[in-house]
Amino acid sequence: MKDRSCGFLKRILKGLYNRLAMINAFYNDYREYSKWQYNNPSVNTRNAMEARILRQAHVLEKGMSVSCPKEKFGVQKAIDLVRMINEYK
Repeated sequence: MKDRSCGFLKRILKGLYNRLAMINAFYNDYREYSKWQYNNPSVNTRNAMEARILRQAHVLEKGMSVSCPKEKFGVQKAIDLVRMINEYK
């Protein structure tokens, strides 16, 4: 009888451990997400601003690879990038 209850207890503890590990993994993911999210305008952390600048620079770079862009193509994006860099400084 003692062996059965010990096995039952081990299964319960293993299940609790697995759930706690999963909760910990979700929490760590959330912390990373909240640190790096850049789509939320209310988040103005250094990391979020860096991510916005990097994304904006990538958008400009991608646009410059177009073979026949329209006149004044990307001007507003470039102005926004300069504004973001000034805010970052």
